Amino acid sequence: MNSKFIKSGAIKIDTINVEISVYEDKVVTESFFENSKSKLSIEFSKNEKSYNEIITRENNSKYNYCYRINTLELVNGKVVSSDERYYLDQSMTGIEGKFEEVKESYNKNLNSEFLKKYVVELYEKIINYR
Repeated sequence: MNSKFIKSGAIKIDTINVEISVYEDKVVTESFFENSKSKLSIEFSKNEKSYNEIITRENNSKYNYCYRINTLELVNGKVVSSDERYYLDQSMTGIEGKFEEVKESYNKNLNSEFLKKYVVELYEKIINYR
């Protein structure tokens, strides 16, 4: 089901440029980190009256076919649970035994502790963006 697009815009948080797309049931952001040149996609999904499921995606800078997903649950402005998973394109072969190398090639600054803080800060900035 396609969600109805409402509007888009941009904000800046320190050295992070954030593009925002607001839909009727979610807010999708693309965060561009100036210093590290990293890009992080974040989707805030709306359930009933609040945005409580957050999914982040970071593409791997070294291996185009790999990405890291973090799923976080937000309750009353606080992250109450999180889960980190690594994925690779099913068509990719020859990666066996390289998981640690792939894992190490992600931006270490975009770790789960940073994401827990960042999604709350971003949420506070965009919640009234509609």
